[in-house]
Amino acid sequence: MFQRTLLFSLLLLSSSTNGAQVTSCIDINNWSDFTDAIDSASKNSAVILCPFDIEHDGDETSGYDIDTDNLKIACDKKSGSAGEAFGVRKLQEVWKPNAISGEDGPKCIIRGSARHLNINAKGTTLIGLEFYGSMNTAMVVEGGAKQTNLLHLAFVGNEGGSSLEIEGGAKATSVLHCEFTDNSAGSGSLVVAPEASVAIYRTFFYDNVGDGNAGGLLASESSSVTLSRSEFFNNNVDNGSGPAVYAEIESSVCDAGENRACLNSDLTTLQVCDGTFEAVDSRCEAFGLACVSPTGFPTKAPTPSPTQSYAPSCPPSILASTSPTGGGIPVNAEGGTDPPFPGGSNGGSKSGGGSKSGGGSKSGGGSKTDGGG
Repeated sequence: MFQRTLLFSLLLLSSSTNGAQVTSCIDINNWSDFTDAIDSASKNSAVILCPFDIEHDGDETSGYDIDTDNLKIACDKKSGSAGEAFGVRKLQEVWKPNAISGEDGPKCIIRGSARHLNINAKGTTLIGLEFYGSMNTAMVVEGGAKQTNLLHLAFVGNEGGSSLEIEGGAKATSVLHCEFTDNSAGSGSLVVAPEASVAIYRTFFYDNVGDGNAGGLLASESSSVTLSRSEFFNNNVDNGSGPAVYAEIESSVCDAGENRACLNSDLTTLQVCDGTFEAVDSRCEAFGLACVSPTGFPTKAPTPSPTQSYAPSCPPSILASTSPTGGGIPVNAEGGTDPPFPGGSNGGSKSGGGSKSGGGSKSGGGSKTDGGG
């Protein structure tokens, strides 16, 4: 039943995409061109951007506010066929570093120190953008946002509190086939703040470093995270506990199956945790595909532990909607119809954990500053 519903949703997505097909993309030469393109869009429309590489410097108040409902913003990575940017991209091989940022061009890249985007709308979809060098959290999904879909995004070499923050109150955010690489964060490369819910599917966390307890992903107190088919490789913390995933007290991190982790450790104590560190009882819950005593960069998927078992128990309330016009898009990155969330054959286990701490601060967003081209 779930697979039929998912397939129907994908067909609707394809239909709605074709209906909004465009014959040309919008040229972007600087930050003002980028924000003007979004300003000109109306509700329930698509903004297709020609490949670009622009600079946007500033601080946490410099982020552009996306507040138009059901807006799709996509990079046209295929010349002459902008509408195809909404297609499902082929799944990368296991243990593939720079899974998105390492792809050949053309690309849509935003560089610079500023906060770039604040999302505070319903049904926002971003596809194919890459963010480099922010020192003020590159993107924030604000507390009023609902059913935000982030697909095929890359966050590389960012510093500060986090690269991406899902603020408290944000509902049904989907992070699908994204990449977090070489980010240095105070509280985790991806921060899910208290009372936020997010589904993370087929996302790559590589070589991130955290000053606090989390290197890759922080699930703050009272947040809900569903995690499946994602990879955590060589993420570190400095005298912390959750180099891959850190779950604070009363948070819910559901391992929905097929997550992989390897060489995630504390730089000070050298303690390894290839899974979710649950602060509620100070223990590491390793993923079923965590590696065992690796001697080098793995070339294939680690062997699952024969003693590891899963009991799917993700609350339905944290799963993203399958509505193609405003909800989450739980697509299978391989192009198949296997559900990325519980309900299929992947399995999963729910864990709660973590010490009480801030999940990131909300900053005002909005001055549209020109950073040059």
